[in-house]
Parts: sequence; structure tokens; C-alpha cells
Amino acid sequence: MMVRKTTLLTLCLLMSCCLTKAQNILFVGNSLTYSNDMPQMLEDLAEMNGLSVQTMCLCQPNYALEDHLNEGTVLFELASKPYDFMILQQGPSSQDYGRKKLFDMGGKLAALARQNKAKTAFLMVWPAKDYYQSFDAVIENYTDASHASRAILIPLGAVWQKLNLEHPEYELYGEDGFHPSQLGSFLEAVVILKSIHPKLEVTTLKTDFRTEGIKDDESMQQFLNAVSKYLKK
Repeated sequence: MMVRKTTLLTLCLLMSCCLTKAQNILFVGNSLTYSNDMPQMLEDLAEMNGLSVQTMCLCQPNYALEDHLNEGTVLFELASKPYDFMILQQGPSSQDYGRKKLFDMGGKLAALARQNKAKTAFLMVWPAKDYYQSFDAVIENYTDASHASRAILIPLGAVWQKLNLEHPEYELYGEDGFHPSQLGSFLEAVVILKSIHPKLEVTTLKTDFRTEGIKDDESMQQFLNAVSKYLKK
């Protein structure tokens, strides 16, 4: 009887370890990813909701995916330890040149990820306020590039666009009209977490994040409700 109890206890411990195994995420991008230390926001949000995420950010100012490929650091990092996801991001890529680079370089990086048993995701971004009219092209190009590379699409830009249109009270842009505000980076973390955990319910996320316009539990709940609605569209 004691042996059986010990065996059951061991199995439970093993199952617990499996359930809480950290997901390793490699970010390959630029300042639209690392602004406001978004990767750390993602780790904190995951932890508060019973998940474990560890991030590594290969992100440099003004870098495109081609720059990362030319440096060779992505391949080295993928080979250094097992990653579950590699999340790719470059600029808005609304023009033909940016679209082509997103397809070509994204495809090459996705192939490297597959060789190292990691899933690839494209993090759809947003245009600067001065080029807001290009938003639909940003959404289209990131969507098409993710499909071409057989990758996961993280539809951040699409959610960003809808929030801007229907909830102008949420200031997602930072002072320069391009990089994210604190709230914009938090939105980024929420959409990424939902994209790698599709069964996660955004409306019930636990978070202690507060910023301008999100000062209490009620306003945070309203924000999460809006994000959840747009993720389902």
C-alpha cells in the first residue's frame, strides 16, 4: 500500500513538473519588441496566470530580419538550447520592398527554426501615426508572410487598429508616434500570450499592470474585454 502511494505521489510530481515546464521564446526583432521591456512584461503576465515563459531577445534598433540573418546570431542561439517558439518582427513592411523581405527572410528564419524543432510566429506590428493609411497593407503583408512560412500569426496589429478606431481613450502609441506606450507594450504581451496559448481566456487574465487610463480593476477589465472581442473577430 505504501509503495502504491509513493508511486502515485511520484507520478503527480512528474505531471506537475510537465505542466509547469517553462516555454522558451526567442524574439528576433527590433525596438518595437523590446520597448518598455515587453519580454519581461510577457514573463510576468504568464507567471501571474500559472504559466511559465522564459524569453531571449535578439533585438536591435532599426533591425530588419535580413540584418539578423546576416549577423548569424539567430542560428547560434537556436542551437544553444531548445526553444519552443521563435517570434519574428521587423518594421511595418507595408511597401513592396518590405513585403518581399518579410517573406524571403522570414521564410529562411522559419526554416532554421524547424531544423531546431522550434515553432515560428510572425508578430504583426503597426505603422507610425504619420503613415496610418498603410495599416491595411501592414496587416495583409504580415498575414500573408506567416501563411507562406507555415507559421503562427500573432495578430497584434489588427487588434491595435480596432482599439484605435473604437476606443481612442486607449493611447497605444508612445510620444514619438511610432513606438508603443506602456499600454501598447502590455497589449503586445497579452496578444502574444494568447497566441501561444489559444485556450487562454483573455477576459479572466490576472494582472497588476497599471498605466495612464488603466488605473483600477474595473478599467483593466474593460480593456481586456475589448481586446478579447477583437481577437475573436
